[in-house]
Amino acid sequence: MTKQFLKIFLLATLIIPLFSTTCDAAMVPFRVVNQTGVDINNLYISEDNANNWHEDLLGNTVLHSGEFVEIGFDTRGVIEHYWDLMAVCSDGQRIIWQDIDIARISVITLYADGTADFRLE
Repeated sequence: MTKQFLKIFLLATLIIPLFSTTCDAAMVPFRVVNQTGVDINNLYISEDNANNWHEDLLGNTVLHSGEFVEIGFDTRGVIEHYWDLMAVCSDGQRIIWQDIDIARISVITLYADGTADFRLE
C-alpha cells in the first residue's frame, strides 16, 4: 500500500503544476479605438489608482486618430479587476481613463475629453 501511495503522490506532484500554470495564464484581448483627434504614441495600463505604469502596450506602434489596435493583456498572477489607461499623444498631452474593468469589455473607444465608451462584443 505504501508503494501505491508513493506512486500516486509522485504522479500528482508532476501533474498538478501543469494544470495550475495553465489556469493562471489568462490573456484578456481587447480593442482600443482612438477617437481623440490626435495620434497616440504610447498607451500604458496600471492597476486602478496605482502610482506606476506598466510597459507601453503599443510598443513601436503609433495609434493614429480614427484607427484601432488589438491588445492582449496578460493577467497571469493579477488580482486587480479595475485598471487605468494613460495615452501619451503626439502633441504631448496625457489623457487618463480610470476604473476600467478590462475583463468585462472587448472594445474601448477613447475620446480627447477623457471620456470613453466601453462595449462587450
